[in-house]
Amino acid sequence: MEREGKGRLDPRVAARLRVDVEYPPRGDAWTRAESIDLSASGVYVRCGQTLPLKSQVGCRVFLPASGAEEDNLVDTQAVVVRVDLPETGSKECRYGLYFLNLEERDLEAIRRFVFSSM
Repeated sequence: MEREGKGRLDPRVAARLRVDVEYPPRGDAWTRAESIDLSASGVYVRCGQTLPLKSQVGCRVFLPASGAEEDNLVDTQAVVVRVDLPETGSKECRYGLYFLNLEERDLEAIRRFVFSSM
């Protein structure tokens, strides 16, 4: 989400991370995806599953360990806010997912990852 004339609300970084997506949510059918970039407000992924624009999905982002911390799993819901067709030679679409109801500890974990990757 961008502010007019002022840039992004949350900085984002290019990041290739494991992301699992569940559509429909709570259907217990998770699909492996890979992030392209990440911010505290959402993630841009490449995924082989069709995700309709404006649909709600389950979203698990696997953040790498930092320092003494163990790997951090961010398990939340997201809404599909962007759909890009596959690149030439690929069967995977790219999706912008906006996080919903992110817990404070997960928000802080993402922010730490983003700022340490800048």
